[in-house]
Amino acid sequence: MTRALVEAPRSSLQVLFVCTGNICRSPTAEGVLRELARKDDLILAMDHGHLGVLRRMCPAEHVSKVRLFMPGRDVPDPYYGGPEGFEQVLDLVEAGCRELLAGIKS
Repeated sequence: MTRALVEAPRSSLQVLFVCTGNICRSPTAEGVLRELARKDDLILAMDHGHLGVLRRMCPAEHVSKVRLFMPGRDVPDPYYGGPEGFEQVLDLVEAGCRELLAGIKS
């Protein structure tokens, strides 16, 4: 798991990106989000499998914080996909972080 703290003019929100190995997807998402803004309080799963586990583990009062990083879409694990897999993940994470920030700012 990788945490990103992004500062916003009105409030502070912490975002937690979650993936299995914490060596590819969630650190990439954290880095991209830190570059694109500064704000955070969501728990974002990189895929549906992690989303289900997080929802089952999460205390009821915090379930509303848990959601899929890219609504309706998994960010694939690039570990065994070669350089192209990592490029695809970076593209998805950049797009997802832009959407996330747009939603946070609105």
